Amino acid sequence: MTNSVTIHPAPDHPGGGYAVIRVIDPIGLSANARISVFDLFRERFLGEHDWQPDPFEFGPYYTKAEGDTVEFSIGPEIVNRVSEFTSVRVEVGGHPTTLTWPENILQNPTAVSYSTIYSEEDTGKILEKETVRPPALEPSHLNDPIDTLPFESAPQPKSKPDAKEPKRLISSYIFLIIAIIAGFVIWWFALRDTSDTMTDDDVAIIDCSLEGALASDTGPVAALGSLADASDAGDCDPVIDASFALRLIEQAAVNGDGIALATLGDIYSSYTINPLVEERLGVALSEDPVIAFDYYRRAQEAGSPNLEAQLTAICEGTDESGDMMIQVEREDLCP
Repeated sequence: MTNSVTIHPAPDHPGGGYAVIRVIDPIGLSANARISVFDLFRERFLGEHDWQPDPFEFGPYYTKAEGDTVEFSIGPEIVNRVSEFTSVRVEVGGHPTTLTWPENILQNPTAVSYSTIYSEEDTGKILEKETVRPPALEPSHLNDPIDTLPFESAPQPKSKPDAKEPKRLISSYIFLIIAIIAGFVIWWFALRDTSDTMTDDDVAIIDCSLEGALASDTGPVAALGSLADASDAGDCDPVIDASFALRLIEQAAVNGDGIALATLGDIYSSYTINPLVEERLGVALSEDPVIAFDYYRRAQEAGSPNLEAQLTAICEGTDESGDMMIQVEREDLCP
């Protein structure tokens, strides 16, 4: 008998980002387990920075034995990077198990170490931008005396003022007033010219992070379109690609966003093309009408508007399907 692996939500982390791996009949499993994850559709191993062709093991993880079962916890290094319903091969202790990633394993973007989505070169650029603080003042200098300048004595009035002094004072006042007016005029024109010739440096910095898109007032999917435009203009680092888009949409769907749920339905449907996500950003998953129907139904329950076109397309496309699961889904969503 070989190891059998199941995946369960971590009860200590209801917010997501963690899961419990349960191994039944743990042959050859040590106290410090290692685990690898292989995406059967993309034929890639989950690596430290991205999905890759070469095998990679996470761990070691401390295991806890109970009878013929061994359990250990995994964190956001794996959970936040595998989407629900993904067909994977999980290998623990040298024994592989093929399974579908459970829907109840929630991702948590606040727990993910986002530095892992950058390459080493990009990470170096980020470190170069860190602010360099000036050295702190040594304690030995705290009691140093402060240099002071002696006060100048006030000039003594002349015993016999010059008769021309009032005229010189009036001329000085007039010159001072003219100088103030000229300075104000120059300042006003300079301010006007600056506002009329605003440069790119004056534009607010765009937040291209996953957290910023999830918290956007326009909604995550709408924010994704704006971020794609900014990325094409070179204003986002890293660029907004298919991996970023899929992570954003999946997390928004977990949060109950109706438009994100409908977008996942579009990705899984072979009868609807989402121009932004599929054509422009290149997001692609294995087409499955059953999963697409499920996402469309959940989108309806979440209040997503304008699903008529997608439902009409998938209902017409599966009208003559002999798949029992598809027909069950059609009863709820197709007229």
